[in-house]
Amino acid sequence: MRTNESRLQLASVKPDSKMGRAAKLALCLPAFAAAAAMNMLQKSREPFFIGVAGGTASGKTSVVDRVVSSLRHDSVVSITLDCFYRDLSDAERERANANDFDFDNPNAFDFDHLLEVVDELKRGGDGPVAIPTYDFVTHSRLSAAHDTHISCPQIVIVEGILALYDERLRD
Repeated sequence: MRTNESRLQLASVKPDSKMGRAAKLALCLPAFAAAAAMNMLQKSREPFFIGVAGGTASGKTSVVDRVVSSLRHDSVVSITLDCFYRDLSDAERERANANDFDFDNPNAFDFDHLLEVVDELKRGGDGPVAIPTYDFVTHSRLSAAHDTHISCPQIVIVEGILALYDERLRD
């Protein structure tokens, strides 16, 4: 059964010297949550959601990438909060180009759009769900032609500095 195989693979995920202290500590939580989710997959069609948050350069992406790769399951996906930065106004874009815009501020994100995506994934419709692509050069979201599409995931890991900021996401 796939669940037992996943548990064994998770046990082999070990912190390495490139990971920060917070990432080493955080490695256990998503891995165990993912393993628990794999056990629940056959009982529910709704995806199991895991949120991974932490400071800049704390190892969030490294931890998530290792969990996803260790599970080796097609229906395990990660969504980065970076995809949900909002388009900047002209004045904000000038500030961003001068390195004077705070991209770590909650107002920099389009949490409403992220919630729409999460709700679509929860509903488990037949069609793929579009994840936007943000262009850090132009400080704007690219057209829908550049979207990534996710179909019927069983585990969704949402990762980012403020991935757990919005109370609606935690509910």
